[in-house]
Amino acid sequence: MSTLRTQMTHDMLVRGLAAKTQTSYLRAVTGLAQFTDRRPDQLSDRDVQRYLVHVIEDRHLAWGTCNTIVHGLRFFYHVTLGRPTTTFHIPCARQPAKLPVILSLAEVAQLFAAAPTFRHRILLQTTYSAGLRVSEVLHLKVTDIDSQRMCLRIEQGKRRKDQLSLSRLRCKCIQGLANREVRHTRWRTRCLLASEARQA
Repeated sequence: MSTLRTQMTHDMLVRGLAAKTQTSYLRAVTGLAQFTDRRPDQLSDRDVQRYLVHVIEDRHLAWGTCNTIVHGLRFFYHVTLGRPTTTFHIPCARQPAKLPVILSLAEVAQLFAAAPTFRHRILLQTTYSAGLRVSEVLHLKVTDIDSQRMCLRIEQGKRRKDQLSLSRLRCKCIQGLANREVRHTRWRTRCLLASEARQA
């Protein structure tokens, strides 16, 4: 299994699969091997189909998780093992139609007011107004602000794509926060230099 795991890992790396996707695919193959107690390269499509029935009926996994398992197993058999075709599958689930939760203006104001500091409030407002993911917010830099076009540059967002988020109000707020921090940094530097000069 270790040789197969290494080969599958290499196959996923050269195809640029995300780290989380690689982990999910490897977990799918490992689960199959543990369920059948056999090497996965020695299994038939019927064996794999029994495993899929197991994760659906016995483990009661969500359809999205089962779908990821199927994609991981297909990658293993099609790419790593080079099998031309496979017949195992899961039926498409009917996704329930749900309306999104839309906050009122008062609720949005309460949400922003709950932020403990000015910095947190700006980050929260930016996340909400620009529709950013947590990972995208964590990687924001001052240089990502396009002051001329008043937009945010999001580097390596969803599916590792760069994009621009048009959020004029948030850009102005972030730019103001950045300028304020720069001024404070310069002020602290001047105070430190003056203190060192006095001590000398």
